[in-house]
Amino acid sequence: MAEVEKELLNRFYQEYWIFLVLFIFIVIVSIALIIFCFMRFKKMPSALRIITPITSVVLVTLCCFFGMIFSNYYSDYCYLKNDSPITIEGTVIGYSIASSSDDLTVTKSWPIINISETDEEISLNIIKAEEKLVIDEVYVFIYIPNTKIAEIIEHK
Repeated sequence: MAEVEKELLNRFYQEYWIFLVLFIFIVIVSIALIIFCFMRFKKMPSALRIITPITSVVLVTLCCFFGMIFSNYYSDYCYLKNDSPITIEGTVIGYSIASSSDDLTVTKSWPIINISETDEEISLNIIKAEEKLVIDEVYVFIYIPNTKIAEIIEHK
């Protein structure tokens, strides 16, 4: 179990730092671009005067989106300082599609787990879950609560 927990934490921290760096980068670029554009707003051609506010709104929206994603990672970062990942036993009851491409093929799906102890359903982010998990089978998982990043400990 220690090896699986170590893998889970390594994956979490890799994703945490990637999102942190992306978030900081997008915020800095957004602020710099907005300041630059509005400093030169009166000297811009009329077409750029229309595009500048639209670009600003898109950048602020992008910052908010990455901020919301990063807030889950930061919550888990704080959680992991005091606690360890949660271990549950549950039955795989299906998959939720996280994203799909234009040709309607599933590119990523998260397994939906029915937790044995509480009869609660939870969707977990497991790498290549569809290759590892069988529906209606019982597994033991270890996961981090907000980001739902998980690993399989054992198949029962």
